[in-house]
Amino acid sequence: QPPESTILSPSKDVIINAGQPVTFNGLGSDPENNLPLTYSWLFPGGTPSSSSLQTPGNVLFNTPRIYIVSLRVKDSLGAEDLTPATRTITVINQPPESIITNPTADITIEQGQAVRFTGSATDPDNDPPYSYLWNFPGGTPSSSTQQNPTTFVVYNTPGTFVAKLTVTDSRNLADPTPA
Repeated sequence: QPPESTILSPSKDVIINAGQPVTFNGLGSDPENNLPLTYSWLFPGGTPSSSSLQTPGNVLFNTPRIYIVSLRVKDSLGAEDLTPATRTITVINQPPESIITNPTADITIEQGQAVRFTGSATDPDNDPPYSYLWNFPGGTPSSSTQQNPTTFVVYNTPGTFVAKLTVTDSRNLADPTPA
């Protein structure tokens, strides 16, 4: 009779952020006690991509996708688990963070003065290149798609205006809380 494989950890399917590790631990049993058992893990898209350890530990998944991890056990007579244990690992993309680097705080200027804006992005998934969208209500120009606009923004009308920077990563995920 073939042995049976069980994935102990994670105990159920998981959803993780890209770049987050998942800890794997397995167990094998054989109804005829034909020991030792050998283990064969497959981690498609993971690092490492496979393991022969019962407890391979942390496996890193960097790319957003759905992965099916499997564990197959073989007994000492060569009988192999016919229904390997599996876990579904869903890796999601995290949004980038938009950062206005200049000016470093809210500012007050005289009517007709210009402001130089610069920006940057951080992304937990490191999914460059990033696209930048600036909105300058009340300013001229009123928008820009450059990370660091090459022209100053001039404010000719008195008032309070909120400039906004939204960064989008290469997977087309935009910062939900623009700077």
